[in-house]
Parts: sequence; structure tokens; C-alpha cells
Amino acid sequence: KEPVHKMKSTPKDIITFEKGWEIIENVLNWMKTMALENFKTKNPRFTPEQYMSVYNTVHDMCSQRTPFNGASKIYTEQCRYTVAYLVDNILPILQKHRGIPQLQKIMESWRSYKILVKWFRKFFLYIDRYHVVQLGKPTVEESAKRAFREHIFDNIFENATESIIEILNEYRCGKLFDEDFWKQLVAFYAEMSEVHINSRIDTMFRTLIHPIQVNSKKFYACESAKRVDDICSYLLWVEKMIECDKKCFKYFEPYYVYRHGPKYIANSYVSMLCPYIKPILDTVQNLFATSAWSSITRIYKLFCDLEKIYASKNFTIINPASDFFIEAPVILQKQITEKGTAVVESRKEDVDKRGKDSLKNYDFIKNILCLHAEMRKNVEKHCNDTRFFQAVDLAFTEFFNVNVCEFTNAQLLASYCDSLLKVDEETFSEDVAAVIHIFRYLDDKDVFANSYEIMLSKRLYNKKIKNIDNEKLLISKLKVQSGSLYTQKMEGMIIDWFNYKKSGVVAQGPFHRHLAYEAHVLTNGNWPSDIKLDIRTSALFQMVQDDVTRQYKQERSKDTKLRWAYGLGTCEVSMNTVTLITSTLQALVLELFDEDRPYHFSEIINRLALTGTEHVNLTLIFKKVMHSLCCLKYKVLLKEPMSRSIKETDVFRVNYKFKSKKKRLHLPIPSLQDTRKKKEVTKDRKHTIDAAIVRIMKSRQELTHNDLIAEVVKQLHFFKPAIKQIKQCIENLIDRDFLERKNGARNVYTYLA
Repeated sequence: KEPVHKMKSTPKDIITFEKGWEIIENVLNWMKTMALENFKTKNPRFTPEQYMSVYNTVHDMCSQRTPFNGASKIYTEQCRYTVAYLVDNILPILQKHRGIPQLQKIMESWRSYKILVKWFRKFFLYIDRYHVVQLGKPTVEESAKRAFREHIFDNIFENATESIIEILNEYRCGKLFDEDFWKQLVAFYAEMSEVHINSRIDTMFRTLIHPIQVNSKKFYACESAKRVDDICSYLLWVEKMIECDKKCFKYFEPYYVYRHGPKYIANSYVSMLCPYIKPILDTVQNLFATSAWSSITRIYKLFCDLEKIYASKNFTIINPASDFFIEAPVILQKQITEKGTAVVESRKEDVDKRGKDSLKNYDFIKNILCLHAEMRKNVEKHCNDTRFFQAVDLAFTEFFNVNVCEFTNAQLLASYCDSLLKVDEETFSEDVAAVIHIFRYLDDKDVFANSYEIMLSKRLYNKKIKNIDNEKLLISKLKVQSGSLYTQKMEGMIIDWFNYKKSGVVAQGPFHRHLAYEAHVLTNGNWPSDIKLDIRTSALFQMVQDDVTRQYKQERSKDTKLRWAYGLGTCEVSMNTVTLITSTLQALVLELFDEDRPYHFSEIINRLALTGTEHVNLTLIFKKVMHSLCCLKYKVLLKEPMSRSIKETDVFRVNYKFKSKKKRLHLPIPSLQDTRKKKEVTKDRKHTIDAAIVRIMKSRQELTHNDLIAEVVKQLHFFKPAIKQIKQCIENLIDRDFLERKNGARNVYTYLA
């Protein structure tokens, strides 16, 4: 038998670690030299063949079986090589410099180092794909960045941060700012923070953001003390500093901007504004007094931005801007109150000079409207904030309810509305909007309603309605402001006037004396109460009354009781070539003089007034009527003796010499009631308070004295009752057995069903 020979395998060429690393290190040394020169060397480029030789060497060494597999040793050795490169070459260079040169060297070294690491990643790509993945180690790139952080950044960041702060302070002082360089520095700090696992927030804040905040506080404290003497120029400087900080911080990554940006900017605001809030508020007071609204805008925007920062983030401290937004509106309110009080005092002085007050004092209302429009416009334009608008409202409420003359401000405002409605202006909508703004400030809204209803009735009686749409527009705005109950009578008057009216002609006698008429049927509860007169009319007037009454009962209701209002309405009376526009009562008086004879004052009363008339001062009423016919501008009648007043012994006759250039002449219509007195309004207020007390107690059954008064004041929207008046109403209701005091508790009221 032939001997069996064992076959001996010949292994491939084994690359030992020493041999392989020598090849790799030669290339790494060449790359290191280029990196130290910032890759600006003119040496030949790194060829693909050289790259493949290194890559294949690493691949072959990592592909060998154990114990010849060199992956772990190569990974460890390249980490050691990287650290040695940083400690021996980069760190000494950076430590030689300070300030901006050091920052420049850092950025140059970092850029070159990233290029070097990129080549390292390519050389050791096979290790990253297999060895690193299997053992869960950091990649070559991650370990290289971490080495830079631990051996370079941690040793120089304090000096570097001081240099960055120095650049920022120089920029704040007006020197040029290299935005690109700043952006590179911020990005470098961000990358150094990212390599620390689970410490991204703390690292960036600790190494850069927090030191900048601390330094900013010191810088602003020092600079503010030098500039705060002139607040206006100081605030311009504050605006500039805030813009600098915002501009610098915007280059941070969005994560850091969101996380630390508001606190960083808020720290700047607080450092510059809050220590000097008192001199700033003193300046605000002077600015409001001099109407320097542009400077006020600057101050408002600064504090408003600070407030928005605190509102956007849940800060644990109190908003430092709250003091400004508490005090500044109060200052504005005082300034407006002073200006408004000056307008009120000016009106009082004018009335004292003239010796009497007048409802046609439109200048006062116009001045108030101008002041209000000016204040709201300035607030809306320069500090559009609800707190400042509330200050405007409080100021106007305070001084506009101060009544210093015979007519209240509510009556003057109603008279001003009357003047607007008697002319049809294109600007009526804007004028009404301004009036409604002022109307909101009135406490005596019931007085305004009473005066407005009387004036509306006169416009309707005297046919002085220029545009019915304007009337409806104003009433609708009042309704929106105060509710439908407030304008119920006003709307009823408009409806009544156009709801039922009859017109016709009646004639009598052989000469066919005729009388053309237009009669309106009005609801008694909607219209202001007129004086109830029982007048003995002529046959023609009686025919008109009978005709209208008959037609109304045929068309509408047989049970409705009609009463003729002689104190209302108008008549047209022909006298020579002139047509006189008079009231109904004036026309009845003039009709007596068709007999062409003089009349005594007492005879006129006896001819017209029925003996059954009660509770009416006929003498006073007819004195007013006769005074309007013979003592004013148009003397249709003459009286003897001639004087400016009417006496019961006077004798009246027709003035045949009366002439006028106008074909139609409006005679002054006397007011048969004293509309200036508020007796009816005061009486209605008492009933309103009584009703409110009963309504509240009926629902609550039991209330303390203070709670009841508070509820009554809260429910009464049309006027502001005096506490004394409420107490009187409570006592009155106790006497009438609506309420009683609880036994053992005198300040508690109980409702009696």
C-alpha cells in the first residue's frame, strides 16, 4: 500500500497589525500635515489609488479570522491617533491666542478637523459598518467629534465665551458686526453641545447662553446708569439694544431660540426697563400732557413686547411689565379728566357771562366729541390696548356726568341730536356714531330719553323731519346700546305718526269758508304727556273733529277713546299775503280776531276755555300764547299797553300793518310745559327703583342690606341711583308691607309674599 500523505493548506498572506497600521499611519500623517496647513498646501492631490490602498488594507485586516482580525485594534488606535493629534498639535496653537484671534483659530481648526474626520470616516468605513454596529460603539465620526469636545472645547470654551461676549459688547457700542463669523461661532457651540449625549440643553446654555445673559445684565446696568438722565434718548438706546440682542440670537438653532430665546430677550428688557419704571412713568405723564404720542408709542411697544414674552411662556415670576400697564392708563385717565373738566368749566364761565343757559349750546357737545375723537384716535394709533381704551372710558364717564348749569349734559346731548336730525347731512352716520360713543358715558340715560322723546315729538308735530331714515338709524343705535325697552316709546312715536292719518277739507257757510286738515291718531302711552285742555272750538274745527272721529271708529275701533291735543300740531293761517305757520292753540286765538274787534285777555280765555277744565293754569298757558303773538319778533297782534310781558288787563287787536318779505312764516311756538324740569323723570326713577327692589327680593327672598343695594345698582342701567334714594325706597316698601326686617338681624330684609 502506498502511504497516505496529509495535505497541508497554504493560508493567504496574513497582514499583521504592525504592518497594516504602518501603511495606514503613513497616509494619516500625510492627511494630518495637510490639516495643520488648513488644506491649503500645494502638494499633489490625494489620488483614488491611494485611497483604495488604505481602504483595502483596513478591509483585509478586519476580514481576517481570529486571532488575526485587527478591527478592534484599528478602532482603538485611530481614536488614540485622533486624541494625540488634538492634544499635541491643535491645543497648543489655540492656547497661544486670546480674544478674536483665538476665535478665528478655533474656527479654522474646526473646519480643517471636520475635513480630516470626513477622510477618516471614509478610510474606516468598513469598521463603522460592521465592528461598530456589532459592539454598539460610537462611529469614527462621533468619536472624533467627542474627542474634540473633551480635549479642545472643554479647555478653551471659557476664554472663547469671554471673547464672544466682548464681540457682542462692541457691537452694542456701535462697532461693525460680522454676521457670518457670529453665525459660525453659534453653530460651533451647537455642534459641541450635540456630541454630549442627553445633555444638549444644559451644555449650550451653560457654555454660551447663560454667560451672555449674566454679562448682558451687568453691561446694561452699567450703561443704563450713564444714560437714564434723559428718558427719551434712553428709550431710543433701549430699542437699539433690544434689536442687537434679537439680531444676535436669531442665528441660534430654532430649538435654542424656542427654549431660551424668550428668557434671553426678557432678561434684556427687565435689566433696562424695570429698575427705572418710576422715572419712565414720570416721563409718560409729561408726554401725555404735551401729547407727544410718538414717544408714548415707543414706551408702549417696549413694555408690550415684554408682556408678550411673558404671556407666551409660563414664567414662574410676576410679569415685570404689569406695573407699567397699571400706572400708565391711570395717568392717561387723569390727563383726559383734566382736559374734560376744563371744557366743562369753560361752559360754566360762558353761561355765567351770558347770564342764562341754553339747550342750543352745541359748542360744548362739539368740544366733547372732538376731545373724544382725538383721544380714541391717538390711543388706537399709538397704544392699541384695551386697558388704555378703558382709561378713556373711565375719564369721560367721570367728567361728562358733572352738571354745572341749568341744563344737564344729557339734555344738551339730546338737543345736539335734534339739531343733527333737522338737517340732512352726508356725514350723519359718522356724527351719530360719535354721539353714541358719548351717550355710553351718561349716567342719566333716562333724562336723555325724556328730552329726546319730547324733541322727536316736536319734530313730528312741526313736520321738521328731514330724513326719516336718519331718525330710524339713531333710534336703532340707541336700541343696540340700551335695549329695546329704552327705545320702545321712540319707535312707537315713529310708527304712530305714519300708522293712521287722515286728510280732507271741510266747508261751512254761504261763503264756503273751508279748512284743509291732516289728522294723526297717536297712542297716548308712547308720546310725551301734553296738557289736557277742553277748548271751545269754532264750527269748522268741530266739523274736522267729528269727521276724523267718525272715520277712525269706522275703520279701526269703536271702543277707542279719542282726545284732541290742542297743544300739539300745526296750522296754516292766511294773513294778508303771508301764510303763518302756528300751533293749533295759536290758530284758535287768531280765529277769534276774524270778528275785527279788540279782545281783553280774560275774554279770550272765556271764549276758548271750557269751565270744566281742571288742574290746568289757563292764565299761564294763554299768557304764553299771547306773548308769542304780540311780544316777539313777529307782532301779528298788538296789545295795549305796550310792554314785554302779558297782564290780565291787556287788550289785544289785529296788527294790520304787519308785513313780511317771506310768503311762509313760522311763528314761535310756545312751550306749554316746562320741559327743563326733571320732576317726571325723578318720579319715574322712584317707581323703577321700587320695581327693581321687589323683583330682586321676590327671587332671593332674603338679602342683607349691602347685597340688596349692590344688586339694585347693578340692575339699573338707565340711571345711577343715589344710595340715599335706594334706602328711602326700601323704607317705603317696608311701610307698605312688601319687605320686613329679620328678627335679630336688622340689616337683613325678608320678602313678604
